[in-house]
Amino acid sequence: MLYEKLRDARKRKEITQEQLAEALGVRRAVISKYETGVIEPSISQLKKMAVVLGVTVSDLLYDGPATSFKELYSRMEQNSVELPPEETYKMHKQKLNDTFDTLNTEGQQKAVESVEIIAGNPKFQKSKP
Repeated sequence: MLYEKLRDARKRKEITQEQLAEALGVRRAVISKYETGVIEPSISQLKKMAVVLGVTVSDLLYDGPATSFKELYSRMEQNSVELPPEETYKMHKQKLNDTFDTLNTEGQQKAVESVEIIAGNPKFQKSKP
């Protein structure tokens, strides 16, 4: 659960609720409510907390392939937020791997063929430096 991950990350960082609240510009009671699941932080607040706690937003939200991406994308859509490119890349790669692992041999072959077709299209290729 998000609230547990927030609490655990704060404790690993060895900072108090008061110190985290001060860094975020909120009252300690808000941090307490986040850590008990009474309220949930916005994506923008999560991004700030991730920086202070030395983790990624994905680390705070990720619960496994079945629900994590749905939850994260839902939150991103609701708040019109884009993650930094390195986190987006990490999430997309993980989603591809998780989805690929659910396929049988024939499905995996079709997936590889489809990715190769997409990769061969200049429209989808990374620009060269």
